[in-house]
Amino acid sequence: MAAIDAYFIATPAVTPSAVTLKDQWRSWYDQLGFFGTMSDDNYDNARNRRNAFNLANATTPAQVAQVKEVMKTGVSTEQAAGAPDRRDSQGNLPDHPPDLIPLGYKIAGGVGLALILAIVIKKI
Repeated sequence: MAAIDAYFIATPAVTPSAVTLKDQWRSWYDQLGFFGTMSDDNYDNARNRRNAFNLANATTPAQVAQVKEVMKTGVSTEQAAGAPDRRDSQGNLPDHPPDLIPLGYKIAGGVGLALILAIVIKKI
């Protein structure tokens, strides 16, 4: 996730739609927080956002074709780890609905429950 964010920071947006996508990235990424950046679903979303930005930033048909080719045939994180490729025929990853309970709240709840159990066990 940090690498994708660094890419967005370093890559100039050259078309109006790329500027919009870059602004949307900044807003989305900044609200994720630490635990949000560790979510596999958010990582898939980030890669799809990067793909959309790259397509919007292409200014010639040759550049668009090159971006599409990389999206479809570039080595994915999963492939680099020896796992199956999860991209669709266009090179994007599956969309996931947002979690009903954010990951940070789940972790905080688990820690709180562990503390309560530790207190109860200590009193026994």
